Amino acid sequence: CLDAVQKLYDVAGEYGADHERMACVGTSAGGHLCSMTAAYGKRYKTTSLKLAVPLYGPTNIVNMTLDIDPAVGCRMDHDAVDSFESRLLGSDMTNISVGEIRANLNNASAPWPSLVALAHSTNPVNYIDVETPPMFLAHGTADTLVPFKQSQRLVDALETAHVRHAFVSAQGCNHASEPRDCWQDAVTAAEAWVAENL
Repeated sequence: CLDAVQKLYDVAGEYGADHERMACVGTSAGGHLCSMTAAYGKRYKTTSLKLAVPLYGPTNIVNMTLDIDPAVGCRMDHDAVDSFESRLLGSDMTNISVGEIRANLNNASAPWPSLVALAHSTNPVNYIDVETPPMFLAHGTADTLVPFKQSQRLVDALETAHVRHAFVSAQGCNHASEPRDCWQDAVTAAEAWVAENL
């Protein structure tokens, strides 16, 4: 993502765009990429974003299963070796799942330290600091794919670092646009926030 932002930054003038007003918006896995790009990308001044709008994305890969609200449930096993999270961490090559990594967080024997480090490196919450650009977040309280608490973790990190942000809890909304009208208030709030802050 940082390479893509750098490319956009480099060619912004050719398209009449203002590279000083670049933002990202992403949903679900795209929300994860957006928050990572914003939080990690600030280390590269030419690729830093003005703001970010990560919506209902993972923010702490290792804790996805632990963050499931029993009253809401979840439609997938995040700890499985073939889960999106496990595959992100290389389970196709290692046959090691996120659940196994979480069970070995403090195991000093190989291969666990490197896998734990890799898992932590994918978490945007680990990169939030005072230089993180402002963020608007929204998450459905009835999300059965990415637990609501994942966005709350990012909100907590933003508050701790005193980063300007807004958070909409989309009451009763499931993942993505299920149902579509459920998200209208969050979309309206996001549009207004971006217009005000970009």
